[in-house]
Parts: sequence; structure tokens; C-alpha cells
Amino acid sequence: MVCVQLIPNGCVRRLLPSRRLRRGLACDAGRRGRAGLRLGAGLVAIAFLDRQRSLWNGTTTLGLATGMAWPFLATVAYFGEQHILSLMLADWFWPLHHYSLANHVPYGYQTWSDATRHLLFGRGSVLERAITVLALSPCFLVPALPLNELSARMGQVTPVALIPGGNPMTQVSGNANLTKTNLYRLGVDQPTTNSYNDIDTARYCRQLLRIAPQRMLANKGALTAFASPDAGAANSLYTFLAQRFVAAYQILDCGTLVNEADPVSVAVNGDGVAVTATINTTALNRIVQKFAATKSEDDALDSAARSRLARE
Repeated sequence: MVCVQLIPNGCVRRLLPSRRLRRGLACDAGRRGRAGLRLGAGLVAIAFLDRQRSLWNGTTTLGLATGMAWPFLATVAYFGEQHILSLMLADWFWPLHHYSLANHVPYGYQTWSDATRHLLFGRGSVLERAITVLALSPCFLVPALPLNELSARMGQVTPVALIPGGNPMTQVSGNANLTKTNLYRLGVDQPTTNSYNDIDTARYCRQLLRIAPQRMLANKGALTAFASPDAGAANSLYTFLAQRFVAAYQILDCGTLVNEADPVSVAVNGDGVAVTATINTTALNRIVQKFAATKSEDDALDSAARSRLARE
């Protein structure tokens, strides 16, 4: 779905000088999209209830097929015209090859115990259960990456975690690619660039070391007491964040880029679940001090003000 978003967003940015107007049109497009879905669902319901005619006659079937096919055909045509269709398809299927644990989790999976599920859904009147389902429904909505980034962007402070060239989702054959990185950034409303220095992964690693471990340490008590969002990966939110940090450090090859070993480590049980996390504060403090000389320059490139620059 991120790729689909690139088409209208890209057109709006090129044609409209006003950010407020762009946002207004984006919101209007979102409302129109939801209205279209409701209208379509209503028409299908009417067709099912209409006993005077067949639902699946030739005209209706052709209309449904056309309505469902044109967004995909338009997307394929756009990326084909840009000569990056293969990259788009690779990105579509990338999660299937890299999120093996997540792909085996049922849709809407929650780490509720049997007792909790019975308490939520097995007691009370039908009305009470309906209200419970309505209240919990946001837990089952699939998040959209662009919306997550737009939400996180509000009130964002320096440094901003701009997509680096070392992100596997932006690479081509294992190498940084400026065009693909810019396309990814456009999809999450981040500034594009003409310089490989601006997508420097080493800078991203330095900022990661400056910010993330200290934040985990400062909130260790609360994070440890909170349940992990993925019980198959970690036994608490603290160990979950720690194992994500370790994974990011490895995937981005930060150890090589900044010539420092990861100060965060995790221990896993026999099922591969992270159960403890350790942050070497002595090593971390030395690393942060080592990077002090580049902090001002790094922050300038990753500043909140720069992340909000208009992208036409």
C-alpha cells in the first residue's frame, strides 16, 4: 500500500505550492476513498438483496473487475514508466521473506491469556460484548506506514530518524540507492536529497547510539512491567526494544560503519524469545563521548526543521 500512496502524493507535491492545501487535498482524498468503499459495500449489499436480477451478470461482473483492477494497473504503469517496476515488486514481497515469525501470527493476534479473553468476550450481555468489540477494534486495524510517520512527525524534535541508505528496503542488490531511498522517503513524508552523504548510514548509527540505549535505561522499570507486543520475540517491552535495537545494529552493519561493538545485548531462551537485556553503560558512555565531535553536524542534517521542508 505504500507504493500506491506514492502516486497521488508525488503528483500533489509537484503541482501544489501550498503545504496546507496539499494536506487538505490529502485528507479529502482519504475521505473520498473511505466514502467510495462505503458506497461500494452498499451497492454490493443492494445487489444481494435485489431478487429481480442476477448479481453476477456480465455487466456487473465487468464493472466490479474494472473497479478493482484499475488502481493496480495504474500503479504498475507508473512504476513501469519510471523503470523501477522490479523494485516495487521486490518491496511488495520483501516482508514475506523477512518477517517469518510475524507471518505465522494469526491476523489480529493479541497476547491475551485464556482468562482475559473469557473476561472480555465470554461474559455479559450481547450489547456489552458488542461494546467491548467496538472498543477493542483499533487493536485489529493494520497500521499504514505513511500514517505512522505522519503521526510521529507531529512535535518531532531533533534528531529525526531519516531513512538511511543502509535500510534493506531502500537498497538495490545490497547497495545504497539514492532513487529508491528518495521514493521510500516520499512515501513517509521525509525530505528527499541529491546527495549520498544525506543518506549516510553511519550517521544514522551514531544517532541511534546517542538516543536509544539511554532512553531504554531511563524507562527500564516501566518498560519491563509492560507486556511485549510480540510474545514470540520478547517477554517484555524492555526486552522487545532491546532485541529490536540489536537487530537494527546488525542489519545496518553499524559495528563496521562506526567501528564499535554493540553495547546492547540480549539473552534468549530455547524458543528464541529474548528474556533479558543488558546495556554496557561504560562502553556506551565512551562511544557517545567519541562521537561528541560530530554531534552538531549530525543534528544539523537530521534536524526537525529540515525534515519539515516543503517537497515539491
